[in-house]
Amino acid sequence: MFKNYTLDDWYKDLKLVLGGQRATAGVRVNEDSALRYTTVYACIRVLSETLASLPLHVYRKRSSGNGKDRATDHPLYDVLHTVPNEEMPSMTWRETMMGHILTSGNCYSEKTYNGRGAVVRLYPIPWTQMRPVRNKQTRAIEYELTDRGKVEIMPAEKVLHIPGLGFDGIVGYSPIRMAMEAIGLGLAAESFGARFFGHGTHLGGIIEHPQSMSDESFARLKKSFREEYGGLQKSHGTIILEEGAKFTKLGIPPEEAQFLETRKFQRSEIAGIYRVPPHMLADLEKATFSNIEHLSLEFLMYSMRPWIYRWEQYINWKLFSPEERKQEFFAEFAVTALLRGDTKSQAEALHIARQDGVVNADEWREMVGMNPQEGGTGKIYFINGNMVSVDKAAEQGPKQDGGTGAQPAPIPTPAPTRAKSYYSRFRPTNEKNEDKLPEVKQVIKTLSKEEKAELGPRYFYDDSQYRYIVERDDKPVGFIENRATGKKGHFNLAVDPDYRGQGIADDMVDQAIADTPAELPDIEKILWVTTEGNEASRALAEKHGFELTSEEDGEVRYTYWLTGGE
Repeated sequence: MFKNYTLDDWYKDLKLVLGGQRATAGVRVNEDSALRYTTVYACIRVLSETLASLPLHVYRKRSSGNGKDRATDHPLYDVLHTVPNEEMPSMTWRETMMGHILTSGNCYSEKTYNGRGAVVRLYPIPWTQMRPVRNKQTRAIEYELTDRGKVEIMPAEKVLHIPGLGFDGIVGYSPIRMAMEAIGLGLAAESFGARFFGHGTHLGGIIEHPQSMSDESFARLKKSFREEYGGLQKSHGTIILEEGAKFTKLGIPPEEAQFLETRKFQRSEIAGIYRVPPHMLADLEKATFSNIEHLSLEFLMYSMRPWIYRWEQYINWKLFSPEERKQEFFAEFAVTALLRGDTKSQAEALHIARQDGVVNADEWREMVGMNPQEGGTGKIYFINGNMVSVDKAAEQGPKQDGGTGAQPAPIPTPAPTRAKSYYSRFRPTNEKNEDKLPEVKQVIKTLSKEEKAELGPRYFYDDSQYRYIVERDDKPVGFIENRATGKKGHFNLAVDPDYRGQGIADDMVDQAIADTPAELPDIEKILWVTTEGNEASRALAEKHGFELTSEEDGEVRYTYWLTGGE
């Protein structure tokens, strides 16, 4: 809908573009002139570029209520994340909109819909051409768009309007107008400094002549003085005067006028208005290696977070339909990019998250820009073996000595029938067994330290080895390997927790002992290392003929002699 463009409309537009009030410092301040003040421009640039560089995704909450998934098939995903219109990418659009709101207090974009009523394009509109008004009949908010002498009335559903802090929640205050005096003083100080160095004499004094001078003599002296001493390149020169003339210096040095202090104070004041830490404006006077990380964190918490929440709420309100919000679609910025520290700190944080089962290897690799691991092994989650859930701790009951903790595990009862199994040495040429190796290793990694100790010895590593693997339900559920170190062999044994008590451990120990001489003929003895309090492990060793050889500092060693003993 259009309305007539009147002389009053023209006057308002002219006042908006050319207007601005004159500050007490003597300079005119408006949204355009303020951008010529370096501190204002730097603050707006930091905030705009930071928000524009954050990834913006469309998500949908999972039906379970826990978690969310990227809704890449939603029409808004490409609009917000990649290309809002055919003239600019998403970063440029958000940077432009943020720049508008930081200067005028408001930013506007025109929405374009497809045939199904979804927003498919967003075009930024200069704040100088848009004005929210209330319809006198319906009392609804509408927008007056002034473009090339025409005024179009646009309904609210066609406009994305994000206001800043304002008096009525509809129109935001202009930060430039609210801070007019502070910005005016900064502009005046910049102008003073430019004029000071532009004139360049740095003298600011009086030439006294003992006799009266004719107009011609005065003009010649004035011209000669300007040519010889005027300008920045001729500053600090030596003055030569004739006929008894005398020069008296009257100028006040900038230090005495606190010129530099004034400029520094204005920079800090403008940074405070926009809540930008001084170190982000190249002011490192109060920044140190010990506090700059916390200053950057405060920038995210107290400067960017309010803007991020404001954008998210208006996007979710103005760009999603009520039905889509009921289906729990929403847009959200990914702020983790701002929380990354240096390489070492980031690796340490991810390592903790990995050990606590928060992320898996593929998620870790994605965060550092790497592709997932082949074969799907990177999707498995692991936790620290020292951790146990509260419910399991309660089930384990009190210790025999009156404390709390796990009871010794019962000795597995041999199964009546041998498990389906295969045994071989692993070599790169044996593709079948080589493919099984990652799966078997995952069994071990899921076990806690206590479970590993319960079923067998500690881990020893060497190139000379063989493995015996047990399969159930077409998957590996346990394995034992013998790693040789000189004349000694070391058993590593593990069984999937879901298959305990089925005689798997007994089968593997028996078979491994029987096959060791053939597979590793140089080995004279096999060691079984466990702890003093692990009764289940000790009973299993003794059951299979291992001889107790030492007990020291809580460590218990058993030996199985293959050559008749020492």
